[in-house]
Amino acid sequence: TYTVQSIDSGTVNQVINGDFSAGNTSFFSDYPHIPNNVSKLKRAYGIVTTPSDFENTFINCGDHTTGTGNMMCVDGSDINGGTDRVWCQTVPVVPGRNYTLSYWIHTINSSASNRAVISIWINGVNIQTNTAPGTSACGSWANVNAPWNAGAATTAEICLRDNNTSGAGNDFALDDISFTATTVCTQVKTVTVTISPFIVRTTNASVCPDQLPYQWNGNPYSTAG
Repeated sequence: TYTVQSIDSGTVNQVINGDFSAGNTSFFSDYPHIPNNVSKLKRAYGIVTTPSDFENTFINCGDHTTGTGNMMCVDGSDINGGTDRVWCQTVPVVPGRNYTLSYWIHTINSSASNRAVISIWINGVNIQTNTAPGTSACGSWANVNAPWNAGAATTAEICLRDNNTSGAGNDFALDDISFTATTVCTQVKTVTVTISPFIVRTTNASVCPDQLPYQWNGNPYSTAG
């Protein structure tokens, strides 16, 4: 019996369109989507390749993923006491499994002294709060990671909120949002190989009594000597 066991592990991202490459889809927000915020309205967002395409006073910098792809640019809300949801998505989870919520954030207003304060909410519980980078220099993307255990949950509603409701400078970009868990997959296959008994053949010398048992080129010879 032979048994083969294969163990494979990998990281699975549950978030769809976390890099915004598919545009304004697969998530929901309390903020209105305004692709080009000419009026510079607070509490608005756009999916663009550079913040200056969203508001012309914002920095002209590339996204975190490739430098040429999409990002979510946000003009922070100045109402509702920070309860407005900037970005949300509901994903399936495995009960008891450990997950990590990760996102990248960039301050996009040159007045970086008044920064966004992003809180992470999962299933209605605030699990972590972080402040956006203190500089708006291009490439100043900061990574935030927050661990979370699913417990008995089978889904996770993940939301990002901006707790800062100041009217000036509270502007930021989000990119590469992910919600991952390391999974281990074990495959086992057992095969049983049955060997049939050997067949033993016997010969009777009396079948050819008129011939010697040993011959060479048709001529009998003796093994003696």
